This record gives sequence, structure tokens and C-alpha cells, in this order.
Amino acid sequence: RTSDVGAAVALLKESFGDRVALIGISMGGIVAANYAARSGIHSNLVACCAVSATLCSEIVLRPIGDRARRLWHPPLTLELKKTFLGGPNAPLLYDKCNINEIMATHTIAAFDSALVCPFNGYAAIDCEGGYYDDMSAAGRGDDRGFKRLANVHTPTFVLHAKDDPIVPFASCLPEACRKAGHVVLLATESGGHAGWPRSRRPTDHRWGFMHGLCLDFVDGAFATKPFRVDSGEGPVFDADFQIRPAYRAASNRGPLHQGAVR
Repeated sequence: RTSDVGAAVALLKESFGDRVALIGISMGGIVAANYAARSGIHSNLVACCAVSATLCSEIVLRPIGDRARRLWHPPLTLELKKTFLGGPNAPLLYDKCNINEIMATHTIAAFDSALVCPFNGYAAIDCEGGYYDDMSAAGRGDDRGFKRLANVHTPTFVLHAKDDPIVPFASCLPEACRKAGHVVLLATESGGHAGWPRSRRPTDHRWGFMHGLCLDFVDGAFATKPFRVDSGEGPVFDADFQIRPAYRAASNRGPLHQGAVR
């Protein structure tokens, strides 16, 4: 819920001032981007980062999401059922949800329809005002949703791999991001879902690629005011995934070390 995020951000701002950034990965990225879109100029953030996250969840319901539903959704849905039905809060579901219908689900969309919608009072996942519309920074991917995305006033970084097997790249709405004004979309040809291994052994650098990019973006956004998607020398990152000199100089971090992950 974006209201929960807003409460946490407000509390952090009281303690740290205008130095709060929000970084979310996968589902966390969906929430982060949605918060930035809904809060607009009142986000209390210096930057927002959404990694491997959809900006329009209904797109995943289209044929482009068939492969993910076939290969990845069954094990993911099983884990969701274990979490919700096997945890201490399971009795809270009994009055609003049909447990047999939840147990019969094998895709995330079916799980959301059987549990999330009835529990939270949504009519469906794929209607105006439905769960996926409400949870997405760009709503249903229509004019109304584009206006919501354009309401983003926080410098927002969207990082996504085109080969993401769980969240199709199309759900990032590249053209809408370009027109939004404060959204920077960096798309890589490969990287999977919240992965981006940098060697034959993924443990060598672990998640250094996405973490480094997010931290560079936050530093650049904090130091570059007013923030501009294009500093005059091109978008924030270059073709080698390095933050451009104007943003790095403003952040006072100095040049990247030769041994940097990127």
C-alpha cells in the first residue's frame, strides 16, 4: 500500500531531512514506482528506483506473459500459498476468501483473483479501479494511466532486462517513460529478473550491477537540482552503464574505479 510507504518516508524525513530515497526490486519496485506516481510533488523523496518491476501489470495478462505463466508462475504461486495460508495471519482470510479456490491456483493472476481481490475489496484484477490498475504506476496502460505516470515529479530510475522471464519488458511502457519527464528507463539486452550476473560465477559480484546503478542514480539525483533526464550530453547513463560525468561530478563521488563491477 502506497499509504504505508508514505508514512515510512515521512518518518524518515523527520530524522534525516531531504535525503530519503526509495529503492524497490520486483514487487517492491512496483510499489516504489506507484508511490512516486501517486504522491507527485509530495513524495518527500530525492530519488526513486524500480528494478525488474512492471509499470502496467495488466500487460502481463496478455500473450506476452504466456511463457512466464507456464514456467515460472506455478512455483512462485506455490510459495505465495505457503506464505499466506501457512502463516499466522491465515485466519484473517477465512471470512473473505474461498480457501479451496486459493489452493487451486497455479498462476499469480489466479492467486490475486482468488485472494488479493476479495480480501481487499477489488472487483477484479483487470478492470478500471481493479487491483492491477490500482497497484501500477501507469494504471492500465491507457491515457488515464499515462497521466498518472506523468505525475511523477521525483527523479525515478527504472531498470529492466529485455529478457526478464517473469516480468515482460513491455510492461515498462518505454514510450510512456520517455514522455513522463522525470523517469529514466535503462533497458539491458540481458540480465534476467533482478539478476545481471557479471561473470561465469554469479556470486563473484552478486547484485553489484543493479545496486551500483541505483546508488549512482540516487547520488546524481540528489546533487543535480533541478534534476534533468538529459544533462545536455545525453541520458543519465552511457552505453557502458556508467553515469555521465555531469551527474557524477555534481555528486562529488569522483570517477569510477577501474575494477568497478560495471
